[in-house]
Amino acid sequence: MTMVERTRREREPIKAGRGISQGDVDGYISTMVRCEKMAAMKLGWADVEWAGHCLQQNASVRREGRGNRNG
Repeated sequence: MTMVERTRREREPIKAGRGISQGDVDGYISTMVRCEKMAAMKLGWADVEWAGHCLQQNASVRREGRGNRNG
């Protein structure tokens, strides 16, 4: 697998019924953690500050009924 193929696959959401392995889940989580750390770093925030911001934003979306109801 080339680097481009690997990067493209890392960005794909995990889809049910695709024969998901533990390696798929681990890779997806690892990619998400890298993305979140990069977002915090670009804003100059600590990881904990960024996590708190994301949780507050998610709670606000759910309170206002704008959340994804499809899962």
